[in-house]
Order: sequence, then C-alpha cells, then structure tokens
Amino acid sequence: MSDFFGGDALHNLQERLGPGLMPLIVAFAVCALAVPLMIWLSRRTGMIAQPGGRHDHPKPTPLLGGIAMYLGFAAAPILFLPHYKDTLGVLVVSGLAALLLLADDRWHVRAAIKISLQLVVAVVAIVCFGFKIASFGLPGEQLVPLGWLAIPVTLLWLLGMKHTVHLPDWGVG
Repeated sequence: MSDFFGGDALHNLQERLGPGLMPLIVAFAVCALAVPLMIWLSRRTGMIAQPGGRHDHPKPTPLLGGIAMYLGFAAAPILFLPHYKDTLGVLVVSGLAALLLLADDRWHVRAAIKISLQLVVAVVAIVCFGFKIASFGLPGEQLVPLGWLAIPVTLLWLLGMKHTVHLPDWGVG
C-alpha cells in the first residue's frame, strides 16, 4: 500500500484539483473586491437589514453581499468556460435566483409569490436552457435513468436547493 501523498496519489490530486484552483482564486478575488463596493452601495441605497423580525444579526447589516458573491461566482465561468454550452444558462438562472433573493430582502416578498417566482426560475432552467437531472448514480458506477421523472425531479431539486438559501430566514441552521 502506497503513501497517500506519494507516487500516483499526488499526481492524481494535482490533476483533479489543479484545474479548479485558478477559477477558485479568481472567484475569491472578485468577491473580495466586490464586497466593499456592495457595502458602500448598500449604505448609499438604504439596502440595510435592521435587527429583529426575520433578521438574527445584532446590528444593521448591508443586504447586497449576495450580489458580491454572484459576481465572484459568475467571473469564474465567464473567464474559464466562455464557450462551454451551459455557461450562459448557469449565469442567467443563478442571476435570476440572486435577483429574487435581493427582491425578497428589499421588499419581503410574500411566500406564495416567492415560491411562484422560484418555480418560474426553475422552469426557465429546464425549458430555456435544457437543465435536467436525467439519471443518478449508484455504487459500482451504475447509472439509473429517470426517464419521464427527470423533469419533476429536476424541478423539485432546483426548488429544494433554492430553499436551502432561505433556511436562515426560517430560524433553521
């Protein structure tokens, strides 16, 4: 048995993680540069969350941090995957989701409207950009095709992932 960091293991680690290192650094740098700008812009536009109600923080907090995160997230595929077929779809769908979060922070969107808009974003991902969970894997490299269940599973998955962002608003986590 070979050492984890010796021989092929180190080469495999470098080969698999290496390509993602520069996009990670770029995303981090863009976020780091955008955060102070978003703090300034939050104060300038009054996009400040006050303590109490749905907000657990003890002092007023700028609300545009999610835009800084989106900018960092978007920078990596724009720079490193500009011709990849799904880049535009990922950027548009995640941008719509970020705008929905921003609108909710600003105007406290009612739950029925929020879930309706999240459903629209998920449908845009599926219909306009062809996002679909067509199968899932089992141990032993076995793939299980979903067939006609692919679209409902994708829809539920996208809505579920969107709601993980809202768990802090519900006092969970």
